[in-house]
Amino acid sequence: MVRPDPRLPGRWSTARAADVDIIVRIIFTALSGIFFGILSIVVRAATIAIWVGIHNSRWEEGNIGIMLAHVECDQEPRPQMIDLQGVTKEFVKPSGAIHTVLQDINLSIDKGEFCSIVGPTGCGKSTTINLIAGFEQPTGGRILVDREPLEGINRHAACVFQTDNTFPWKTVLENVSLGLRLRGVAKSKAHEEARYWIARVGLTGFEHHYPHQLSGGMKKRVALAQCLIVQPAILLMDESFAALDVHTRSLMENELLAIWEDTSASVVFITHDLEEAIALSDRVVVLTAGPAATIKGDYPIPLTRPRNVAEIRFTEQFMKLHEKIWNDLRDEVMIGYAQSAQCLPDRGGQEGRA
Repeated sequence: MVRPDPRLPGRWSTARAADVDIIVRIIFTALSGIFFGILSIVVRAATIAIWVGIHNSRWEEGNIGIMLAHVECDQEPRPQMIDLQGVTKEFVKPSGAIHTVLQDINLSIDKGEFCSIVGPTGCGKSTTINLIAGFEQPTGGRILVDREPLEGINRHAACVFQTDNTFPWKTVLENVSLGLRLRGVAKSKAHEEARYWIARVGLTGFEHHYPHQLSGGMKKRVALAQCLIVQPAILLMDESFAALDVHTRSLMENELLAIWEDTSASVVFITHDLEEAIALSDRVVVLTAGPAATIKGDYPIPLTRPRNVAEIRFTEQFMKLHEKIWNDLRDEVMIGYAQSAQCLPDRGGQEGRA
């Protein structure tokens, strides 16, 4: 046992101080070892975590890249159903002068695509429909349907016009089934199919009514069923809902979309209503004012489907699309209006005004 130095009362001896110093050093060394050991473990763990994170990120990126590659491979471009190549249409006026309605139109529409055509009055929208239907032949250029040159009437197409195309002496059932009957389908089979499409357009119970007993909206439903019963690859619609009141028109637009989405038909829709065109379509094509109208703009419509045409018009994306397309269309409408005003006869020595 170490005794205190009598010469240093109340203090440790030198030997005891040395022992304490050694103990402190040992404790410090042990703590340092523990600290640096823990620090080493933390650093290694962090390094491993970072490596694993980078590895997983690269693996995920690789997988995403592979998935996108598969998607790109799976989503091949849809084949073209309608292809207008440099189409020009001219008419001879009573005076003998040549009037050019359309000039060098290049327009392709894919299978299953809904394309609307808008433009000022007299720009050739209906003429475009007539050319695709085969009712008129182009003066220049050519039209391909399902990659084959169109010669004569387009057998792939069915038309819904602004005016009624029902026979007044036939019932709804007889009018709707007529297309199949003309193709040689037996009456019983044609009537069975007609009842399905009559129900599909919401006219169950009206099979034996005549056209004069139907409202305007119901007549449009009959016209739509008349076309769809033959399952056309192309549906041509020229101002089909223009004569309907706003509420019936909205219902018919939604009904058209619901039926179209169950088919693979390509739709060419002619309208003066830009809102209607955007709400319905995959694309909106703007024609310039005539004469010699051509395509001024071709706008994809990336609005999601299914759509409610009444509600989608209030979305921000719809409003931006409307503003963008209207900026193109407005100028052509004003040009067309000015041309119409110039054509009015003089009255009292002054130019007529609309």
